[in-house]
Amino acid sequence: MPASPCQSGMSTKTLTAAAITGTDTSMSIAIYHTVRPEDTFDEAAEILFQLVRKVKESHPGEARVLYLDIEGHRNDAGGFDHDMHELQRHFIGDFLAEYVSGVRSPLASFDKPGQSDDMPEALTIEA
Repeated sequence: MPASPCQSGMSTKTLTAAAITGTDTSMSIAIYHTVRPEDTFDEAAEILFQLVRKVKESHPGEARVLYLDIEGHRNDAGGFDHDMHELQRHFIGDFLAEYVSGVRSPLASFDKPGQSDDMPEALTIEA
């Protein structure tokens, strides 16, 4: 039975929530975030990192699934702009996916067996 979503308090311009979902034998924590048109790569990456870290700390050992929506951030061809493509492909796919057991984003949807709880204390983004 899903619990009521709780606001993350990360930012007033972002919609974020976490809720417990699943069945009695298979529980997971749903982490939801919408990137707004005015959000930068760095802002979105920091929010996603903090959300996953906060859920990891409040529900240690529970499976975490990241749900991502993106408003705007389109190029002339209709695809995602460079920042949101990088956010999904490299930041989530190559880094943050290690700390969740599933991802649902516009570019990719996958589940994997397990996740790491050994997250860094802070996010460092190198240009």
